[in-house]
Amino acid sequence: MPKFRIRTWDTGQWDMFTTGKYRLAYCLVEIKGNSEEIVCCGDDFFVASGKCIDDLETIATIGDFLTIQPGEVEEEFFAYHTDRQMSFLEDHGEALKCSVGEWASTKGIQFMG
Repeated sequence: MPKFRIRTWDTGQWDMFTTGKYRLAYCLVEIKGNSEEIVCCGDDFFVASGKCIDDLETIATIGDFLTIQPGEVEEEFFAYHTDRQMSFLEDHGEALKCSVGEWASTKGIQFMG
């Protein structure tokens, strides 16, 4: 399996009126030698209430979010996915989801990925 990196950063946005959640941005990149190719980026991840934006459970949850497979959620979820994203999910999504779950378990994270 190729190597991947998930980068996250704080958007500085917080929905204090409806959800009380912080909004994070993310990029999933595939590492190819000395370069990286973006698989997907977004700023639509909201941190669970009561969790820190840099909490290990938050990072594991983002990894799980980025590897949601067709059949796990409604098809509408994939309406805006690019061909690159769908190809990634087909070729590497399940393996990366398992890697995220294994990493989470080594950190003692109760994770439902």
